[in-house]
Amino acid sequence: MEHIVAAILVILFETSSPSGVLWMLLYIIGLWKILTKSGLRGFWALIPGARDYQLARCAGRESEGKIYSLTGVGMILLNLTGSYLTRNMEYSGLESVSPLVIVNGLALLMLLLVRLIYHIRVWSGLISVYGVKKR
Repeated sequence: MEHIVAAILVILFETSSPSGVLWMLLYIIGLWKILTKSGLRGFWALIPGARDYQLARCAGRESEGKIYSLTGVGMILLNLTGSYLTRNMEYSGLESVSPLVIVNGLALLMLLLVRLIYHIRVWSGLISVYGVKKR
């Protein structure tokens, strides 16, 4: 049962740690306000993947929003896969790291770098739209 709860938390909040869920809740509340200020429906902030695309729309970066949201969904899937692989290693009593866990970690790292680039692009667009100083 605890694995199902952890998987649901990863899907909805992109993390299963209590502090990560708290930070993500604060992010969702702030994103809801940004979306409504931009004339979009705030409930998009609750949907993983869609929240990134809608944020990119607010920033005037709709073309980057598609890749940004896909990287978010990919991160969720890789996190779920990684937790499943490590959980199976613990139950089977394996003491060495499986090559699948290493490949999953490397894929997660590469996707994280791509997501970081698009994250910077989307948020810089948001800064430009709202006329806030970049500092």
